[in-house]
Amino acid sequence: MKKHTLTALLFFLGILLMPLAVQAESSPPTKDELFFRSQNQNSVEQLIQEVFGSYDAFKKYGTVYFADDGTIMLGFTERNEKVKTFENKVNDLLRETTLAYRPSLMKETAPIVHYKRASYSTSDLEHVEKQLWNKMRQLGVAEQNKTMMTSIDTEHEKVILEVHNMSSIDKEKLTEAFPSIVEIQENANLSSPRIQLSRERDWTKLGGGIRVHDSEGNYCTTAGVAQKGSRYFLLTAGHCLNGDKSVVYQGSTVVGHDHSTANYTGIDVGLISLDANTLASGRYATRLFYERAEDKSDYDSFITGYAPVYQNAYVCKSGISTGVTCGYVTKSSTTVDFANDRYGELKAAFIRGEKGSFYSRGGDSGAITYDPITHKLYGIHIGGVANGTYGWMTKITDVIDHYSSPNEPFLPYSNSQNIKLS
Repeated sequence: MKKHTLTALLFFLGILLMPLAVQAESSPPTKDELFFRSQNQNSVEQLIQEVFGSYDAFKKYGTVYFADDGTIMLGFTERNEKVKTFENKVNDLLRETTLAYRPSLMKETAPIVHYKRASYSTSDLEHVEKQLWNKMRQLGVAEQNKTMMTSIDTEHEKVILEVHNMSSIDKEKLTEAFPSIVEIQENANLSSPRIQLSRERDWTKLGGGIRVHDSEGNYCTTAGVAQKGSRYFLLTAGHCLNGDKSVVYQGSTVVGHDHSTANYTGIDVGLISLDANTLASGRYATRLFYERAEDKSDYDSFITGYAPVYQNAYVCKSGISTGVTCGYVTKSSTTVDFANDRYGELKAAFIRGEKGSFYSRGGDSGAITYDPITHKLYGIHIGGVANGTYGWMTKITDVIDHYSSPNEPFLPYSNSQNIKLS
C-alpha cells in the first residue's frame, strides 16, 4: 500500500450537467424523489435483463440516462423487433404498477420512461472514445504530461475530451478526425486532482466503509467484500495496494494480504485476500457496510446487490475521512489519464458533489459508492480534486468484468449469511 498524490491539473468542461446542474447545485433530491428514481431504475434494469440479456448487450441498441425529473430516458438507434418487445414490456409494466413515491408535482399518469431516437448507441460512443485515445497517442498528445479525461455523454450523444492547454494544431487534427461526435473543451480554473489515501475500530465482521492500512500506516477505505468461488476479498482502490502479497491490517490485526491491483489494465481497483491462514481468529465476510454508524455499536447498512450506474444518477460514498457525502454522476463513462501518474488511462465515472459539501478528502480512496435508497453497490471511490467539489469512482460492473472467469463469476457479497473465515 502506498500514499500517492497527483499534482497535475485536470480541467473539466462547462457541459457537466445541463438541466440537472440547477438541481444539483440547489438542493439534494427529496426522499420521495430518490425512491422514485430507484424504483424506476429497478424496473428498467429487470426488463433490460429480460429482453436484451444484460446491460452490456443493451448498449449496442441505444442509450439510457436519468432526466432531471427522475424519469428514465431511453434512446434507440432503430426500432427492431427486440426494441419493440422491450417497449411493449415497459408499457405492460406501467399498466400493472402503481408507483408510491412519485414526486408531488408529477401526475400519477405520467410515464416513468420516455423514448427518443438516438443517432448513436452507447457502444458506438465507446468505440469512438477508444478511437479518440488511439488518435491522441498517434499524435503524441497523450504523452505530453497533461491530465486528460474523455467521457461519454449519453444524454447529448457526444464524446467529450477535457484537457488543459491543447495546441490549436492538435485540436484541429482531432476535430478533423472526429468532426461532429467529439467535443473538445478547455478550462483552466479548476483545482488539481489527486488520488486520495486513508472507522478505526478492529472489526471482526469485515465489510465496507472501514479503514485498512499497511505496516507503514498508509491507509484507505474499503468498499465491501467480494467473492469468487470459495475465496473472499476486501475491495478497495488499486492505488492503495501494490499487489505484492504483503500484509494488510484492519485496526491492529492482520486482515489479509495485498492480493492484486488492476490499475495497469485500466481500472483502479485492489483486492485484499481474506484467507483463513492469514486472518486473526473470529473474522467474518459480510455484506455489511458502515454508513452512519458513529453512535451505533455495529454496522448500520448492508449491500443488497450491485447495479450499473446511469448518467445523472444520485449516489453517495462512505469514506473514513469525510463520512457519507453525495452527488450526481454527471458522466457515467469516462477515461482519465492523470498527469505524472504511472498507471496510464483509467476507466471511471465522474461525480459532482452537492453544493457546499466536501465530497472527499485523502483517506476516502476505496470507499463504497452506492444508491442511498436501494443500497446497491455502484463502485469504488478513487479520488477527487483539491477543493473537494468533484470525485471519481471505478464502476463495480467493470470490476466484475475484469475478475470474472467463464465458469466462476466475481461478485460483491450480498448474502445475509455471515461467512466465518477464521
